[in-house]
Amino acid sequence: MDSGAARDCVVKEVSSSAVSAPMASTKDKSKSEAACIYCNVIIKCTSKSGTSGMHSHIERYCKKNLETKDKRQRTLAFINEPLNLEEGSNSGSPSLLAWQFDQKTGRRYLARMIILDEMLFKTVEHRGFRDFLNVLQPKFKISSWFTIVNDILELYISERDKLKSYLKRSAQRVCLTIDIWTSRQNLSYMCLIGHFIDVIGKPVERLLLEWGINKVLTLAVDNASSNDLRIMYLKEMINSWKGSLAVLNVDTRWNSTFLMLQSAVPFQQAFERLKEKDSRYRAEMTDDKHWGLPTDEDWDNTHNLLPFLKYFYDATLRASGSHYVTTNDYFHMVYGIGIKINSHISSEDSSFKEMAIRMKKEHDKYWANVTKINPLLFVALVLDPRYKLEYVNFAIDEIYEEPKNKELRARVREVLDSLFAYYSDVDGKNDDSSKGSAFLQSY
Repeated sequence: MDSGAARDCVVKEVSSSAVSAPMASTKDKSKSEAACIYCNVIIKCTSKSGTSGMHSHIERYCKKNLETKDKRQRTLAFINEPLNLEEGSNSGSPSLLAWQFDQKTGRRYLARMIILDEMLFKTVEHRGFRDFLNVLQPKFKISSWFTIVNDILELYISERDKLKSYLKRSAQRVCLTIDIWTSRQNLSYMCLIGHFIDVIGKPVERLLLEWGINKVLTLAVDNASSNDLRIMYLKEMINSWKGSLAVLNVDTRWNSTFLMLQSAVPFQQAFERLKEKDSRYRAEMTDDKHWGLPTDEDWDNTHNLLPFLKYFYDATLRASGSHYVTTNDYFHMVYGIGIKINSHISSEDSSFKEMAIRMKKEHDKYWANVTKINPLLFVALVLDPRYKLEYVNFAIDEIYEEPKNKELRARVREVLDSLFAYYSDVDGKNDDSSKGSAFLQSY
């Protein structure tokens, strides 16, 4: 380009009020260049680009121009933490943080807003909404409703994958509910909802710390056996605060009686102190709904009862296990409980003897009648290489008297023969195997 082109470049800058790029022409008019009036950097000014290069330099890179804005530069702003899609904005006091505009993050939060507030997809195309965003953040490019639909679908897929990964890691049990409804267009829909509770121990710990509660006496749960791990975690956590934890009884969960008594024994002196000093405690324990204040005899009975209840508690935990085989242990647990009950029937303690008699009546409803016992319970024990059939026959003779023992031994043998006949012919062509299959269906 000749000197005339360079002069044209300067003339454009001077004559155009809309594009005011501050620059000065070079001394050498033969070159298509111009100098920034702030930092004197030489910028090429060809006939094709005009003043675009100078504009870009001044708006982004000129360090001496006080109005230069670097896109990488963050802005200080008061923001509620945490600012993420999972937890949303906290309602607490905002914090002064470094903020930077991000188009992608803005689109994700726009999709989140439409989901949470159940807004129409075409809200993003309403004039008032666009004017509001344009004033609030001119850099934000508002998408069409079709793009918003894709953003919502992308957000759903992302959150779905996170939930699937969480459920797989935590091995939670899920409760399902089904809701069937019909739309105005007469279309039928079925909604399947899964309900689950995430980790309980840590949120409880966080709330206790937040409220400054470090002295805990009791913790009431609706199912003590299924909350053992959570209670253990909270015990360790609270004990680390130099506190203690007791468990309340639940009428519908008899296992909680053992946990309540076990946790109450260390507080015996505390309860004695309450009886002396706390009038409200005395009034509550002596009303019509309670049995009265605990006496020394009650505490002695508690110490004697704990070993007996612990056997039931351990058997329940063992039988309800889900990560190991329990079928071959079920026989010993059930009949072990019966032996434990019989040993207390001859107890010198009248209260223990009366309790054992009542428990034996309940136990015999299920296990005294050999015709109601599932023989597969004994088959599992036969298949255990530690015991075999000889041990099963011996155990039956020890538990039942004639003729019940012979009847039960015959039933167990019959089931074993049917199982052998069924599995002896893989193709199922043997007549004996079909008989064995029909016989096993009754169990």
